[in-house]
Amino acid sequence: MKKIVILVIIVFVIILSLYFEGIRLPNSGTGEIRDFRIEKGQGITTIARNLQQAQIISNKALFEIYVFLNGYRADFYDGDYKLPGDLSLKELVAKILDQRNRTKEIEIKIIEGWALADIDNYLAKNDIIKTGELLAFDKTWQLTDFQKNYPFLINNGNKIKSLEGFLFPDTYRIYEGATIKEIVEKMLDNFSEKVSIDVLRSLKDKKMTVYDIITLSSIIEKEMFGSENRRIIAGIFYNRLESGMALQSDATIDYITHKGTTRPSADDLTIDSQYNTYKYRDLPPGPISSPSLEAIEAAINPTETDFMYFLTTPNNEVIFSKTYSEHMNNQRKYY
Repeated sequence: MKKIVILVIIVFVIILSLYFEGIRLPNSGTGEIRDFRIEKGQGITTIARNLQQAQIISNKALFEIYVFLNGYRADFYDGDYKLPGDLSLKELVAKILDQRNRTKEIEIKIIEGWALADIDNYLAKNDIIKTGELLAFDKTWQLTDFQKNYPFLINNGNKIKSLEGFLFPDTYRIYEGATIKEIVEKMLDNFSEKVSIDVLRSLKDKKMTVYDIITLSSIIEKEMFGSENRRIIAGIFYNRLESGMALQSDATIDYITHKGTTRPSADDLTIDSQYNTYKYRDLPPGPISSPSLEAIEAAINPTETDFMYFLTTPNNEVIFSKTYSEHMNNQRKYY
């Protein structure tokens, strides 16, 4: 009898040792962040099975035992989680429970045509970030590995200098307390889902990069309204680029001055900036706003036209012209 007791104790000690060793050892997966979802009503057995299938854990049974022994069975909430595949079981559970505590979501709405400064101001006014936090992040994100997940942030083999234009305008739900990096990633994920494939397909027939398309789209967004008008404006801008004429976009001047006007002064037109598309030919160095899908589609599929000029009257009527003299006559007529 004494031998049996000793044997049971030895087996128990071995099992206990294996258990504690098992929960401390990292999973054999990679550190790549994976999206994982817990559906409403799912129990620990289902969650464990799904984690194993996603290669986030290697031992389903050990996960269930650890959760049971620590009283965590009722602590797993439905929702979306971002989990690496190289954590120990103990670390993984702690990470899930930490993310679980951020269950309150808030809604934010990024408006088409907003620049980074506008987005920063909006998020700060709604107490989501500190004033200037997005603008500060925009100066340091190049040090991250964003380009691995977002190849459109590479232009001609180099990281772009700013996220301007790539924070897709849309309505988002974010966790209260989300970091600026998490907010930016959500917007870039949305851009990647809605834009990049169509843009890349369009480049076969154009001598433009994705960055060029978004830059042009951002100007179209600020210059014009309406799908058909935007396609015509895109055609006019392509005509100007091909002829060697300056783009002459008032929207790029406003990006420099921040005056919020569509009619720059004569002095504004002399400002020495690469964004001054009256002074410098070709596209400006980068986007001036977050363009809508409509503006992007206009840049991808412009209307072929002989027009070279346009203006919008005080009554929001758009007038197109083929020649400069015709354009000047329209200026005198309406202004």
